[in-house]
Amino acid sequence: MRVTKKGFISLEVLLILFIAVLLAGTGWYVLKAKDKASSTYSDADAANSSQLKYGKKEVVKEQKDPTADWVAYSSTEGKYSLKYPKTWAAATNPESCSPGILLLGGNAGSVGKCATESFGQISVVSTDGDSVNDQKLSTGYKDVTSENVTVNNVAGTKMSGTASGQSGDEISAGMPDGTKVVKYIFYTNGKTYTANYIQMSTYPDVLSDFNLLVTKTLKFQA
Repeated sequence: MRVTKKGFISLEVLLILFIAVLLAGTGWYVLKAKDKASSTYSDADAANSSQLKYGKKEVVKEQKDPTADWVAYSSTEGKYSLKYPKTWAAATNPESCSPGILLLGGNAGSVGKCATESFGQISVVSTDGDSVNDQKLSTGYKDVTSENVTVNNVAGTKMSGTASGQSGDEISAGMPDGTKVVKYIFYTNGKTYTANYIQMSTYPDVLSDFNLLVTKTLKFQA
């Protein structure tokens, strides 16, 4: 069989065309794959952006002031103000109390009486001069702890302890063993301020509200 020169040229042309088609097909496939990948990334970015822009926002609940509906109290003589829970009881004869003294209780049965030695469950007292050292828990208490506190930009001390070796059933005459006591002490503007809490067995437990009273509402006046 005889192959002419013209036949060789035809084969070469066909081979070149085949290679060209093959390269074109490969290039097209690569280009489409790249476009598809790019489109996928773009869609993902768009989805993320949309989620960031239109997605559900985290709702931040505004914290309610637990003292918002408390009773406001101010002492001109004592030079302080505060708020206490409206469910608490106050001394029924405040005009008989010495200036700067406020007597409170978690209920009517735990509040003290003015002009007596019974200060009851909670008392806030303001006196002239610096008597901080005299107010600290010492003799008659055990398991005493002390920590620094700052209230209304005034540095003070919070002390806690348990009555031990006392007699009687009130703070001035002594308390039964095991009675828990919490006391805040401050000195500013020439006055010593004390906020006292006594947890007798017959008193309701309102310590958390007492701490709020002191740390969140107590204000000292110049």
